[in-house]
Amino acid sequence: MVLKTKTRPVVHVVGNPLTPSDSMPLRLLPLLQKARQDLDFQPFEPTRMDIPQKQSLVFIDTIQGIRKVVHLHGIRALAPSDAAYSLHDFDLAGQLLLLDKFGLLGPVAIIGVPSKGKKEQIAKDVLRELEHVSAKTTSSSGS
Repeated sequence: MVLKTKTRPVVHVVGNPLTPSDSMPLRLLPLLQKARQDLDFQPFEPTRMDIPQKQSLVFIDTIQGIRKVVHLHGIRALAPSDAAYSLHDFDLAGQLLLLDKFGLLGPVAIIGVPSKGKKEQIAKDVLRELEHVSAKTTSSSGS
């Protein structure tokens, strides 16, 4: 008899533990994992170039300059406003935009967190946004 285990939906947590201004998503991990054991929160390094293709993706990432958690619906919100880039600009947003250009990207939800603030409140806000993402994914997969 083979027991089938249901795989938990993956939430990719992007951040750099060595850079305080980019580490908030990783600092939230223990709180998120405790609150949502039905999800598989995985630390993710976008420079690895192994973003899963043609499937629904959820990312939690730092967005500089925001004060509250935001939910970016799709990657169009990431489109650059001007053409001047540095190598530093080619991070998660750059990779997602490139995959989209080649038709290799499925639906994407990005939950942006501020670089500073109270971890507990930010985690609470992220969990609220994850409820919206989960509801949307569940309702669209049944259609």
